[in-house]
Amino acid sequence: MVGGKLSKSIWLRYSFVCLLTLVIAAIGFAATQHLSNLDTRELVRTQANIEVATSYYVDDSNQLSANQVRERQADFVSSEPNDIPFELGDSAYWVRFSLANQTLDGAALVLHIDNSMLTELAAYQYSSAVNSPLAALNQGTLSATAFPHLNINLSAKQNIELLLKLKAGGPPNIPLVWHQAEQFKTKQALTRVLFGVVIGVLAVIALYNLVIFNAIRDKVYLIYIGYLLAAFLVLATVNGYGYILFSPETQALLNTHSLFFHYYLLSFLVLFTLYFLKFNEDKGKLFKIGQVSVYLLIGLSVIGLFIPHTERAIIFFSLVPIYYAYSICLVILKLKSEFSWARYYVVSWIPLLVGAGAQQLTLFGYIDYSFTLVNAFLLAVLCEITLMSFALAERMRRHEAERIAEMSYHSGSGIPRKNVFERSLYKLMQAPDAHLHVLVIKPEHIERVALYVNDAMNTALFKRIYEKLTPLFAYNDAIEPIGMKGEKIALVAGNMLAIVVNEQKNQQALDTIVSSINTLVEEAYRIEALQIPLQANIGVASYPEHGNLPFILLNKAQMALPDAENCTGKWAIYEEFQSDNSGYRLKLAAEINAAIEQGSFELYHQPQVDLKTMRVCGSECLIRWHYDGENLSEHGFIPPTAFIPVAEDMGLINKLTRWVIKQAIAQHSVLLAQGYKHHMVSINISGKDICAEGFYEYVAAEIEAAEIAANKIVFELTESATITNNAQALEAIELLTELGVTISIDDFGTGYASMAYVSELPFKELKVDRQFVQDVGDDKKRRTIAETTVRMAKGLGLEVVAEGINSQKDENLLRQFGCDIGQGYFYAKPMAFDDYLEWLTDEVNGRSPEPLEGEFISKHSLS
Repeated sequence: MVGGKLSKSIWLRYSFVCLLTLVIAAIGFAATQHLSNLDTRELVRTQANIEVATSYYVDDSNQLSANQVRERQADFVSSEPNDIPFELGDSAYWVRFSLANQTLDGAALVLHIDNSMLTELAAYQYSSAVNSPLAALNQGTLSATAFPHLNINLSAKQNIELLLKLKAGGPPNIPLVWHQAEQFKTKQALTRVLFGVVIGVLAVIALYNLVIFNAIRDKVYLIYIGYLLAAFLVLATVNGYGYILFSPETQALLNTHSLFFHYYLLSFLVLFTLYFLKFNEDKGKLFKIGQVSVYLLIGLSVIGLFIPHTERAIIFFSLVPIYYAYSICLVILKLKSEFSWARYYVVSWIPLLVGAGAQQLTLFGYIDYSFTLVNAFLLAVLCEITLMSFALAERMRRHEAERIAEMSYHSGSGIPRKNVFERSLYKLMQAPDAHLHVLVIKPEHIERVALYVNDAMNTALFKRIYEKLTPLFAYNDAIEPIGMKGEKIALVAGNMLAIVVNEQKNQQALDTIVSSINTLVEEAYRIEALQIPLQANIGVASYPEHGNLPFILLNKAQMALPDAENCTGKWAIYEEFQSDNSGYRLKLAAEINAAIEQGSFELYHQPQVDLKTMRVCGSECLIRWHYDGENLSEHGFIPPTAFIPVAEDMGLINKLTRWVIKQAIAQHSVLLAQGYKHHMVSINISGKDICAEGFYEYVAAEIEAAEIAANKIVFELTESATITNNAQALEAIELLTELGVTISIDDFGTGYASMAYVSELPFKELKVDRQFVQDVGDDKKRRTIAETTVRMAKGLGLEVVAEGINSQKDENLLRQFGCDIGQGYFYAKPMAFDDYLEWLTDEVNGRSPEPLEGEFISKHSLS
């Protein structure tokens, strides 16, 4: 339906443009036909009894006087005016007209000398009698005018001879056209109207494009203004309307440099083609050729100021076909690819090529003169700039559509974005009795997988999943379209897709839909040649049960994802008390704050062992909370995975982190006092902590107060990606490093940590997450990931800590990979500080002589 409406809209738009173009063409054709009917070379059309005989003589030396030429009457060649072979060069042309009025009435005639770029024009009159004197006709209508003409009044039965000296400073052809006086006045008036229309259109379109350029700063509009200005100057000289606008001296100067303006007209035409068709964006060979060719034209325009006019004209007009061919090739190349909207521009070339060619052939005398042909380029430019305006408007519309599409669709995959999904969901929610389900689809462990692939691979993965799921939903009416082109799947986050199920149309149970989705996700879950045997977690939120706004439904569907991870079916419906027990979270936040104030938290230590010496070199501090209050339903141990996210959401995380730092430094002082001089202590901090105001000052003050060496402190940083563009955080890291604190990137392989961030930030240590370490010897993929990570880190000069060593086999392999420090159950479980002190006195090679009983706490103590 959407595609049909779009096609219909495009058809209507093109139909309207075609109709408008036809109307303009019809009006233009009618006007030119009318002007052509006014145009005559033979007065027999209107005055059959007035005879005009024409002959000419070519003065190659351009030195003869009128009397000398008159004496050479025998050398004159009879010819029709349009057959006189005017050519480029320095020769002067003498034309003799013998007029005979055979009527009994007088006749007012006008000889229109239709070339406004004459450098020499003199007229003489004499009778047919022998030795009759020459009378110079110094009429003001012969020079400094857009319509050079000679007024002749013939009496009844009068015969006269006219002698004209002509030399062109521009196009060589000099059309000589006889009119009746009234007919010429009408033609002159209509031509002025035509000039006015062209000047007005050029000015209006130039101003309009200047406004657009100031608004959007697209160079193509500035180039088009340059093209219009060059066209204005070229037409002002060639067609002569400059005499209407400028002083004779100014117009004479413009005429002298007419070819200079021609060069710039051609330059702007080439530039406009390059920028309009967006060749400038890829900076390829064709664009570079165009740039060089424009520089060549500019250079030739300057050189042309110092060479004779004839040579200048020959050079320029020999280049014109080459540049036109180059520009047409550019158009064809784009039309063969994606530029269907450039068709207006293609059509604009038709009048330009026809008009320019016809006028040039007329001006050079290759085809017979007519008013339409001698003004063909002017009329062509008028049509061309009209069509170019359509093309620019269409380009702007297309640019706006592309901008909207960029905002609505993911650039790499072409999948609709979140804003499109929310807008469509809102419309669906307005239907009476609407009952909808929002399904958020998140591939399993996608954050961890994304760390080992680049953006292109990640995009390809989601595009593959999207393409797999699209056919599944194509004929299922219960899955509502949400995209502008009828798409049914949206990318609502960097690693999540979403669909809308209309329960009123649905004939399948949700678990059936989910099962089908996971079957296809598992097939599509592939990174290049590696097939990953994982599915997706799917969170569901329903309208109107779970919210009445699109973003609320999306958020709640995402909040159901953690519950989906723990379900065998890999999907879960949002539940108030399970997914977002708001009352519980508020109570928990209050208890967290109270526990910080009262010092109810504890720090546990898990030893870290140097894999070369097998000596304990430090420990990681992990926060624990044993709750014995009455405000929460839970009692006893509350895991960090439960209270840390709440502390982050409620703004308590910085306060909690500072408590941990203070306690860890205090306990480390005890360790140093008991003789463990080389012991290091690792403290978990997040990107949010290090971005906090005054973090560095707090740390420096605590270290100074405890009187311990800063180089014995390690900060294991999680969420490192959040600080890469934060100047304050980067400054804090630099200051901590200068102070002596070691900055380690924590949980490499999960969450935010990736090798890109490791290379960008000043880390000294890298910690490989337990998921890629435990049982590393039993899983080939895990072994490959762990070995690659260690070797890359060592290549960057980092010390490597492996978390999750649970066996001798794991330890041996990690040592073989080049890992420096080991941590895991193979050495000891996390233990309270007093237990840790006791363990240190009993350990042998970093291990207890007997297994130490204790509980396991997730590594994500402050993540």
